[in-house]
Amino acid sequence: RTTMKFSFASSAAALGLLLLHRTSAATPPRSHELDGTYTFDHFVEDFDKHYDAPDERAERERIFNANLRMILEHNDAYYSKKNANLKGEGANENNAKRPTHTLGMNRFADLEHHEIHKGYFKHSHAAFRQQQQKEGAEMSITSVARSLVADEGVGIGKDHRMDLPFQLDDVSTLPYQVDWRKEGVVTPVKDQGMCGSCWAFASAAVLESHIAMRTGTLFDLSPQELVSCVPNPHVCGGTGGCAGATAELAFHYVAGSQGIVQEYQAGYSSYYGESG
Repeated sequence: RTTMKFSFASSAAALGLLLLHRTSAATPPRSHELDGTYTFDHFVEDFDKHYDAPDERAERERIFNANLRMILEHNDAYYSKKNANLKGEGANENNAKRPTHTLGMNRFADLEHHEIHKGYFKHSHAAFRQQQQKEGAEMSITSVARSLVADEGVGIGKDHRMDLPFQLDDVSTLPYQVDWRKEGVVTPVKDQGMCGSCWAFASAAVLESHIAMRTGTLFDLSPQELVSCVPNPHVCGGTGGCAGATAELAFHYVAGSQGIVQEYQAGYSSYYGESG
């Protein structure tokens, strides 16, 4: 079976022909759509939640309701003060304290703050530990990286710096802020789950945005292809797949393999820590 990939050499017109549409399932309400009518039953259905006992379900519903109230109060402060400014009421003290972001609904809404995992620690992945044991490493990659940027130890001297292949504009010439979301060149936030695939998601996101800026077409590319296929023979940033790699390896792979498939062609299957 032949799988179509996005090729950097393709024209914008050809790119459009590669993009296939698919029907997506119902999704939870966005922040501006969320209100008090959204119930715990809606949440359970939207995020396919399952609880082992009635007591657990009751406790999760209590936590959900508390989190929902917090979300709605936060969003109300954002939207009400934003609308006040748009009506020309001026930037009074309250408006100046308007939140700079909105909150939405996700699968963590039935958890207390202390229960939410703070990120994936790739050093805990079995493949990463096995590689360290194989090499008899006395220092973790993290400790090596820290020593590189420290004032003492290995240090990064001038001999290790590279000249940039472009000129930097003076900061005074740059805009005060840039929100690429408003330009339509970034895809929605994704969830890597229990796989150390941050490098794959970041690399896919960079490609998505630069392709969109160049062609005007925003693709949703497949981090899974990178997790499953990018070789990492020199153990850069980890041992590959869910045990870590680097953006440079991802870009090298994409450039040498006639592109990368889209998310609907190779959906994410490494959520629970298997590289696939």
